[in-house]
Amino acid sequence: MIHRDQLVAACDHQLRAAEFKDFTINGLQVAGSEQVKRVMTGVTACQALLDESRCLAG
Repeated sequence: MIHRDQLVAACDHQLRAAEFKDFTINGLQVAGSEQVKRVMTGVTACQALLDESRCLAG
């Protein structure tokens, strides 16, 4: 497990999220719990992505 804030910081650094200007928010979209066991990533936060994450979570 990793703490959510540590994971977000590592991803933001690795992906250089602050360097990209976009019409929407780049980075963490749904905070969830503080301790992270799994990560779901996607290009667009949409219903299909959320549905798939529920299927994978079991």
